[in-house]
Amino acid sequence: MFDFNRLSFETTLARQIARQHLTNLNNVFWVGERSHKLVRKSFTSIDFPAPAPGVHGIYANEEQWKHAVNEFRVWQRQHVLLSTASLLEVYVKSASTAALSACPDIVDKSLDGIDSTSYLKHPDCIPKHLRQLIEERVEGFTKGTWSERLRRVGNVFGKIPASVTAAAFKLQSIQDKRNKIAHSYGANGELRKTPWEKISDISINPSDLIEATKVISDVIKSLDIDLFGPKIGGYEIVYEFDVWSRKQKNLGRMRVNGSLVNAFSEHIGRAFGRTPGNAYLKDLVIYYDSIR
Repeated sequence: MFDFNRLSFETTLARQIARQHLTNLNNVFWVGERSHKLVRKSFTSIDFPAPAPGVHGIYANEEQWKHAVNEFRVWQRQHVLLSTASLLEVYVKSASTAALSACPDIVDKSLDGIDSTSYLKHPDCIPKHLRQLIEERVEGFTKGTWSERLRRVGNVFGKIPASVTAAAFKLQSIQDKRNKIAHSYGANGELRKTPWEKISDISINPSDLIEATKVISDVIKSLDIDLFGPKIGGYEIVYEFDVWSRKQKNLGRMRVNGSLVNAFSEHIGRAFGRTPGNAYLKDLVIYYDSIR
């Protein structure tokens, strides 16, 4: 049975998306690690194009190729770490925006008692200041040190899970490396002043990436279960139904012939790989239609 105050799945859709991306990043990392030695030895088996104007990716000898492959591994490791750290920010932004949209009274007490679904159905009724309030709060969750970010999250949503607070130091260490990679071209220490200075790359070991992925995955899980999820409840799937239904040219016909629930169920299945069930979605549609 649909309940607006409960999640449609065991996690938020924001966390499901984060898990998909973490799986993709994990694949990128391990494909590179497992194939590195083989790729280094593959120079003679690669069919390079003949040199010509505008043709790129040609290596004069095996040593040049091996050097390029080593550089590729450095960049691959760096950018998997960068993307993993950025993914946490994306999750916090997505989940907190959904939570504040579901419970607008968190940022504006005058909206206490407002059913946020009515704002989905009638966007023109959304107070002009509400979007700005939500954007300002959410921006604060992704700026500054992680200790500062978590403090701001706690001020808005309540007590931060102890496991997340304990991870703040590790999160900041990951963030510091992420910022160096993003803003210093992957260089460790001072930027080079001359082209003949030796390149000093930020060293990322497999153990660093494994730990970073675990820390970020665990933090997302804790925030999802204890902080954002209870506020989001069924809002995400109601939002999805609202967006999807507006795109259906034959929505009225589907309502009449009884195919609406099945059609939406198929959409959810394609998008997320599974559905909460037709009985649940039927209750969702009844709830949605009851909101004026």
